[in-house]
Amino acid sequence: MRSCEYPSFPQIHLSSNAGLLYRHLLRHTVAQGLADEGMREELLQQFLGHEAPETTQRYYEPKRTHVKEAFEEAMND
Repeated sequence: MRSCEYPSFPQIHLSSNAGLLYRHLLRHTVAQGLADEGMREELLQQFLGHEAPETTQRYYEPKRTHVKEAFEEAMND
C-alpha cells in the first residue's frame, strides 16, 4: 500500500477572527453554489444546519445579474 503524499503549502498565520472569516466565506460560497445549481431549499437548510427557513432563503433571492440577464433575454425575444 502506497502512502499518499500531500503537497506542502506555505504556512499562513491568521488571527482567529480572520480564520473565522475565511471559513464563513467558504461556507457561504459553497451554499450559494449549491443553491445556484438547483439544490432544493429544504435540503440546503438541513445541510447548513439552519433552524429557520428564512436564514436559508437568502441563497435563493434573485441576484441583480440574474435579473439583468433575464431582462435582456426577454427584450431580445
